[in-house]
Amino acid sequence: MKNTSSNLSHTGARTNRRTLTRNVMLIALAVFLFIVGVAAFGIANLLKIGPITTQLNTRTSKEIELTGDLHVALTRATLEAKSFAVNHDDEDLAQAHVSLNEAQAMLAKLAGSSADEAGVHDAATEREFQVLNQSRAHMLTTIGNLIQVVEIGTEADRQASADELEQIEGRIDQLDASADQLIERDKIAGTASANTAIQRGIYSVGIAFSLIALMTVLAVVLLRWRIVEPINTLAVAARSLATNNFDLVVQVTSADEIGELQTAFNQTVVTIREQTRNLEHEVLVANTAQHAAEQAQILIADQLAQIDTQQATIREMSVPVLPLSATTLIMPIVGALDTERLRLLQEQALRAIEQSSSRYLLLDVTGTPIVDTQVAQGLIKVIQAAGLMGTEVILVGIRPEVAQSVVGLGVYLGEVVTRSTLQSGIAYTAGQAA
Repeated sequence: MKNTSSNLSHTGARTNRRTLTRNVMLIALAVFLFIVGVAAFGIANLLKIGPITTQLNTRTSKEIELTGDLHVALTRATLEAKSFAVNHDDEDLAQAHVSLNEAQAMLAKLAGSSADEAGVHDAATEREFQVLNQSRAHMLTTIGNLIQVVEIGTEADRQASADELEQIEGRIDQLDASADQLIERDKIAGTASANTAIQRGIYSVGIAFSLIALMTVLAVVLLRWRIVEPINTLAVAARSLATNNFDLVVQVTSADEIGELQTAFNQTVVTIREQTRNLEHEVLVANTAQHAAEQAQILIADQLAQIDTQQATIREMSVPVLPLSATTLIMPIVGALDTERLRLLQEQALRAIEQSSSRYLLLDVTGTPIVDTQVAQGLIKVIQAAGLMGTEVILVGIRPEVAQSVVGLGVYLGEVVTRSTLQSGIAYTAGQAA
């Protein structure tokens, strides 16, 4: 019987422990899905702006280009026909026919463009485009007929046709002005549509953010009511417990994880209340020992920090970088080079180059007794890295035994500039600067 009760108690505890977690996960999932839905709605409205703007720009540019080409072709055909009527030059007549054919092609393209964009304009604008194209077609037919009269008619007919062509020029300008006005109205209407889409997108985004803010406020209120306030009560009780007030007991407000925490806190208070009086002396002794240990640890830490600082200073002094002039640095190397000193050498050299922007670095190895493969490769890496930063490295002070060692190791120094003494290296940099 006891085992059964225990199992039921554990099962209930596991169920209760899942309650708050499940609720939080469900609320988080609901808020996430809501935010995704609202964001998708706003993005869908904003994505409409691009196609509308692109369509408006493309349509307007195409209409302006075709209208201009048609106007130019009609005007050229009229002028060439008039010139033929006056001068009787067959070249003018041929050019008039060419211009007339170009005008017919432009008119066909405009008609095709209007057919492709059926439904894009409103009904009134489409009717105006149709009337405008009909007027253009009529004028094109009239100009073609007049060209035929000029070509095969009598001298009187030619003169009359030339006069009529003179009048047609003004009508061409009127048609072009009407087309410009219609295109401008169409552009204004398209811009208004784009602005409407933008406003819808802004409104939808604003509404979305307002709803998200409302959901956030509701979530905060719910979080405060179910979690924050009980935890604050526990925090107050814990602070009271810290002042040796063992009579405070918190109220168990739920059967979930918060309720378990409240119950466990009450049990802890009871246990502490029973044991505190017997442990006060031991706690005092332990606190005193702990304080002494902390002070000793702080002292040791300070001493270790001083040792680290001194070691860092010694390492930096072992590979100093000295300024010779505004464009030249000297880096004397004294003593054997191991892996750590090579790394420090490279860091010191590159840091000095970065800070001074020098053009030359004299790497003095006079005080280096041994140069093995590792040291030679390390020096080459320093030279290459400095070269990438725009600084030329001159290797000076290579003693005969060091030179023999480098040659014996088969180390290739490439195009590295070398000088036997520091003075010759300084002379080299002075010569290059001059």
